[in-house]
Amino acid sequence: MQSYMTKRNELLKKTESEHFSRDIHLDRKEIAAEDKLFRIRDKMLEEDASLVTGLYYDKLAKLKASPLYEALFQMPKPAVHHCHVTAAAPVDYLIELTYRDYVYYNDRA
Repeated sequence: MQSYMTKRNELLKKTESEHFSRDIHLDRKEIAAEDKLFRIRDKMLEEDASLVTGLYYDKLAKLKASPLYEALFQMPKPAVHHCHVTAAAPVDYLIELTYRDYVYYNDRA
């Protein structure tokens, strides 16, 4: 067990040192915003702990009507959003879409 715990702790330290956010340091306003979002989330979970379990679509209406969703919806998006189409839909469906003259795929981007 001691060997396992030693290796586990080494792996956790390595993972932490390589994490993409390791160099990110939040300023006072960012920390305040994060705290506010966490408080909203915690209140939602106090009211309905099942929000994080079950099927997504069963919870969607409640999530979209929440103040947390509204806050996240208003926030600027710091990334280029994209979708890996081969992981998002069955291949047969993707091929069927190519029969439409306004659908195209770019494997390079």
